Amino acid sequence: MEPRTVHAVDTNEQRDLRPLISWLERIEPWQKLTGEDSRAWQADPRSSLAGDDAKTDPFQVSHAVWHALTVSVTEIVRGAGELTTLGADLAQLVWSGCSALAHGDAYGTLAMLDKEIVARNQDVALVRVTGSISGLYWCTVAAVLMVNQGFELLQARSVSYR
Repeated sequence: MEPRTVHAVDTNEQRDLRPLISWLERIEPWQKLTGEDSRAWQADPRSSLAGDDAKTDPFQVSHAVWHALTVSVTEIVRGAGELTTLGADLAQLVWSGCSALAHGDAYGTLAMLDKEIVARNQDVALVRVTGSISGLYWCTVAAVLMVNQGFELLQARSVSYR
């Protein structure tokens, strides 16, 4: 077996590593919020979200919002992306790419990771695929901005202003 080559962190990756850690630290409150019985999914009975629940009874919009935030599905990503500096299209592109990577889809591998052709044999290429800190940084920024916007909207619509 050949020794494994360890990827050295270049200057650009070092530049992105510190802010990446800073962005990842923003996730901790969400883990607590969704991991405990925080009751954050419950809307104040006089809130606009409770009004939405009443209009869609027996289906609860507040439950659908909570579910979407905890699993961060597509329509929610576009909506949150529209309210951030990313915009809906870029938000969906980044989220879809990360989802494809997480589920082992070839699209995610080809679109989101660094590739280096190490050998060719007729129509077949042997490709070394590696992740990059820069790519991880930008995907993290996009994800944090979108999910944060979703939690802010949930909070705003769950509180009574009467």
